[in-house]
Amino acid sequence: MIEIQKTLVEDDIPEIRFACNTATCKGACCTLAGGQGAPLLDEELEQIEHSFPLIKSYLPQAHLDTIEQFGLFEGEPKAYTTMCFNNRACVFVLYEEGIARCAFEKAFLENKLNGENLFLATSFPFE
Repeated sequence: MIEIQKTLVEDDIPEIRFACNTATCKGACCTLAGGQGAPLLDEELEQIEHSFPLIKSYLPQAHLDTIEQFGLFEGEPKAYTTMCFNNRACVFVLYEEGIARCAFEKAFLENKLNGENLFLATSFPFE
């Protein structure tokens, strides 16, 4: 076990690639109440800004309106998070058959990100 900010974590957790069972959870971690989105690394901000035009068409209008008003992310160096819609859903969430999904993931799987792998959700909620 290792301790991360006063939380004990199994030794292998940092090495495991996180994957959701969205059929069961319906993308719940992408729509948690609380108004704070997925944690971001400082170096991801430029990638998000660069790739946003490629994923924009996937997003609900209400999320686009939030982005226009508040931006893509919030925070300060070493403490950035994605912006949230209505203090819940990450602004990069789209809904398919009642399941919250990441627009960046969808665009990547459809080869629209020029090979750039920008899965915001791959390590969330472990970050």
